[in-house]
Amino acid sequence: MRNLTAGNRRQKANFIVVGAIPSWGGQLLGGSLVGFRAAWAIFRRNSLVYIIQQDDCMDELKRDCITLLTSLAKGGNGNVTSLCDYGACDVVISTLISSQTNNVVLASVRFLRTILLTLIHQHQKLRKSVTIESFILDKFDDEKLISRLVEILEFGNISMKISSLEIIAKIASSRGKCLVIELIGIKLLDVLLKLLDKNEEPRLVAAGTRALATLLEHSRVGRTFIYVASGTNKIQNVVEKVLNSYRVKPTIIYDAYATDFVRANAAQCLVCILCIEYRQQLAKKVCNVLSELCDAEKDPEIRIQAASSLTKLLRNRVYLQNHAFYSNCLPKKIQNYFQRPPAMDSSDVQSVQTFTKELQFFPKLKSAAFDLLAVLLSEDETLRDALLIHSCSSERSILHMNWLMNRLPEALNAYQDPANAESRDLLISSLRCLRSISRSDRHLRTSFVDADIYQIIVKLYEESRSDEELLSCIIPVVGNFLVDFCPYKDDFVGLVTDDFVENLKAGNKFIDQTLSALINMTYSGTLSNRYKDEVSSSISHDEFLELVKKFSSNESVIEKLGTLLRNLIHDNVIYVKSDSQDVLMEIFRQMLINLPITEVAIVQFLHAIVNYTDHCEGVSKICKDHDLLTFLIDLMTTGTEIVKTQIVVLIHNLLKNSDEAFPFRQRLLVDLGILKA
Repeated sequence: MRNLTAGNRRQKANFIVVGAIPSWGGQLLGGSLVGFRAAWAIFRRNSLVYIIQQDDCMDELKRDCITLLTSLAKGGNGNVTSLCDYGACDVVISTLISSQTNNVVLASVRFLRTILLTLIHQHQKLRKSVTIESFILDKFDDEKLISRLVEILEFGNISMKISSLEIIAKIASSRGKCLVIELIGIKLLDVLLKLLDKNEEPRLVAAGTRALATLLEHSRVGRTFIYVASGTNKIQNVVEKVLNSYRVKPTIIYDAYATDFVRANAAQCLVCILCIEYRQQLAKKVCNVLSELCDAEKDPEIRIQAASSLTKLLRNRVYLQNHAFYSNCLPKKIQNYFQRPPAMDSSDVQSVQTFTKELQFFPKLKSAAFDLLAVLLSEDETLRDALLIHSCSSERSILHMNWLMNRLPEALNAYQDPANAESRDLLISSLRCLRSISRSDRHLRTSFVDADIYQIIVKLYEESRSDEELLSCIIPVVGNFLVDFCPYKDDFVGLVTDDFVENLKAGNKFIDQTLSALINMTYSGTLSNRYKDEVSSSISHDEFLELVKKFSSNESVIEKLGTLLRNLIHDNVIYVKSDSQDVLMEIFRQMLINLPITEVAIVQFLHAIVNYTDHCEGVSKICKDHDLLTFLIDLMTTGTEIVKTQIVVLIHNLLKNSDEAFPFRQRLLVDLGILKA
């Protein structure tokens, strides 16, 4: 049975559905073929489980039964579900915990590894959240099981250790809490670091660094490990030692892959450490290693992992982004991510296998490249120019002209297969990349027009109104298209204003992104208030006050509400005069006196008050509110330099008009200690 099912998915399914002893099935249910299939499927699964459970069962027979179950589990997610439904997973876990025979233990860890790998791979491919997945993963959240796996790491052979490490890594990457791993974190970390410090067989070191990286990336487990190690130094020293040990280029292909895998995993561990405690020299070293692993001749899985780690390392670090861009020539390497694998000699088995693997991972390579570009180009305008402006004929240009603007439309327009998560991942990654480069005012009028990006985004937005995941990626892009420099601003204002106002009123999950878009839309360098009127005519002052109260504890939303209010008031006397109930004054009091808010939010609301006092009505109302004015003046002594600057501008606005009320305002400021009598 093992030989018949090896490498044959259909045969595995046949053994599960039909069985091998038809007379039993026929006798059980009166010869009915349907009854036979159902009865035999139940009987055969339970037979294997029953055999394994027997105390007098020989270890060789247990091993063969578990190996057969492993073979059947490789047939796909349906087979895994069937095996777990009939108790195979529970029985094998129990056998692993109790058995002391190496062959049985090895067969058991391989079975559990196969269950996790098949389940997680199938979930990623189809992107389905099914109850059975949680049901199966719950079986692995067992303290006895994890303790047994840690014990194997100390005393087992290399194959057992590798499978145990892969199980621990998969549990950590798939579970939301990993409470069990946290509970035994002290023991697990100690064993892992000792294993890596010994620097044994490359495959074992690769599995060990992979497990450590996965555990460190898990927020709660990572914090537990750092706490147990009394900081990051102990872990960093061990991982750096591993990284330095694998610097020499190997002479054979197998060792080359293992070496690259170790280096990629070790670098991923160090990236996790740098996210906790940043060190510039170490960051540059890790950046150089990961950039090297992005080379076109590396294995596609290594390149994807390296790009993913670089994406995390470079985020919000402008210096490192420039270092990677220029010193490591990273853009050239990223461009190769979009190159299809070249043709090969079909008679060479190794070449065919390499081509097949590269073709299989091609969509993931492109997704990883777009994600890396999204971070690399997110901050510095000069880097965006380097990618999008350099001429093809220039020998010094880092890339050919606009290669990225050729790749982006391809990804954005690609057919979306509902049954294939890779095509959707590619679309989301390309939208992230587009979000970064659309921050460039210069290219909104040139590169984007040439590549028909605007028409593509309009189509995507209209087709994705009910798709929350895609909308969360599209709205920031549309928000960047609402600045004055965009030649299609009017088209996008007409397309999205009603939806954005509805998002704002509803206070849904898109409110943060919606506010950013509306801020861009209402920030006008012209004297026209037409875009401000689009918003102010749809959101009343009272509705704005309710939003302030509702999101008073959300720092990001409050900051952006302050910025939006600043824009709406600026040079907009109609908006100020329409506030007959002094709701704007209530908003100012709520934010500056009644609620604890961040300095950024204070600055934005102060800017709104400054704009408010540009109008005579605003000056009059501010001077009548003694508590608010006193609070503002007190900021002259307690606030930061930016806050003090805003207060000075406010005082200037109160005194700039020589009207009938000027003496009153002058005396008021004298009483408050701002002016001398």
